[in-house]
Amino acid sequence: NIGSCSVHMASLGFPVALAEPVVEHINTIKGSAAINPYFHMDIQHVGIAYEARKIRANFGHGGRNWGATEFHEVTNVNDSAELDELQLKTVDQIIAGRKVSLLKVDCEGCEWAALKGAKRSLKRVPMIKIELVQPEYEAGNETVHIKEILEFLYAHNFDLYVDHWNEQHLYFGKQANDVLE
Repeated sequence: NIGSCSVHMASLGFPVALAEPVVEHINTIKGSAAINPYFHMDIQHVGIAYEARKIRANFGHGGRNWGATEFHEVTNVNDSAELDELQLKTVDQIIAGRKVSLLKVDCEGCEWAALKGAKRSLKRVPMIKIELVQPEYEAGNETVHIKEILEFLYAHNFDLYVDHWNEQHLYFGKQANDVLE
């Protein structure tokens, strides 16, 4: 949410492409990039979805964790909540033709939508770090559970590795000898 993983990867010399829907988070990440001019970061103020489109959205923040920010599309424009226009992109659009070493997916419930929007990219991604803590995930009119996400990743030739420091984060990689050594 505030770019801690992205900034860490950039500090190691990796180019980073990231998507973040919350303006305050974007400003924090841009501040980190500004004081580290050698970082190569493509910071995009967008939400991730299974298809590209613009929506009207409201945002909610976790009470104890600013990183638990969620946005929800508002279809009733008469809703009295303050709405923001938000561009949604697919992972394929964010990655485009880039070489990818790690795809990190932690988007507070949109993980399934992110994977569905990464059909071309998954063929070129050697490793995924994904947080799967929601009871179910949505992409369009489709709702799935963790088991179905795991089966989807297995079908795309990913193997599962558990993060021993934080078991909420799961790693999926191709070519087991190259992934975690």
